[in-house]
Amino acid sequence: DHAALLDTSGGSSSSTGIGLYILAATRTYKIFIVKGSAGNYVSNAVTTAAYPNNTNFHRLVITYDQTLASANINISLDGAFVGSSNKGVAAVNNAPSTYAPIIGRFAGPSGAFDGVIAEYLIYNKIFSVAEVAQNYLSAKRRMPWANLP
Repeated sequence: DHAALLDTSGGSSSSTGIGLYILAATRTYKIFIVKGSAGNYVSNAVTTAAYPNNTNFHRLVITYDQTLASANINISLDGAFVGSSNKGVAAVNNAPSTYAPIIGRFAGPSGAFDGVIAEYLIYNKIFSVAEVAQNYLSAKRRMPWANLP
């Protein structure tokens, strides 16, 4: 029912971690940030932005700013802002996940991403929408083989 792009929760809602999934039925993104106790989500948001249903390379960027009260999860695809979501009311648990990050699949037996993840970057900086667009243009020049849109 979903394909995981990243999972650090170990597949458990009672652990601390994050997840980014594409829901199969709608191809929309689900951003999952769990605090460390069952059902105590910082974010369990589904966006209205849909992932393209094609075989082209795409550059997906998610930013999360826990200091903002709203629009604190922003999503950009191929350099263009496509939507935002809000964290829930639960406070962020700054404890590290006890599970290793899994890229391209869910911690459970299903949920593998059917595609190629060519580059995965994690920053300790929150990029503005303009910076995301600039980074996309830079990546497009740096990776002409990817034929980014």
